[in-house]
Amino acid sequence: AGCTDGKAHKKSAQQGAEAKVEGLEFGGPMGALAIMIWSHAQLYYFWYCMTHNGASLIVTDWRDLAIKVMAECRPSPSAFGAYVAFIVWQWALAAAVPGLEVLGYPLAHLGGKRLSYCCNGLGCWTLSLLGLWYMHTSGLFDLAHVQAHLGEYV
Repeated sequence: AGCTDGKAHKKSAQQGAEAKVEGLEFGGPMGALAIMIWSHAQLYYFWYCMTHNGASLIVTDWRDLAIKVMAECRPSPSAFGAYVAFIVWQWALAAAVPGLEVLGYPLAHLGGKRLSYCCNGLGCWTLSLLGLWYMHTSGLFDLAHVQAHLGEYV
């Protein structure tokens, strides 16, 4: 389990070692905060459009959107449990699923140190889909419940 050494990728990674990293990713802390806020607002917007606006992306009553989000998008105990189970499952997969190990860009704030990354996302995604399929077909977790209570899971 774990990552395998990617010898084919070492040459290209070494060539990038001399690259000077400047600036802040995503615009720094404020940019990252804006992305977090925007991504959640967009998710609630699409949820409202799908469930209360006839799938129309044109919202005419923003007050109604706010009321519906506040009333229907609180996580239930089952949604919270599903979320915790998902996080634990992803943590276990990240630790156990093999993948190619590559080095990231040199980090100026760490004196040019390059962090190692395990590229096992495709395997984790595939195993997650298979696990979800198994839980749904075996009756352990009904996906229709998620659809019926989508606001709680959002």
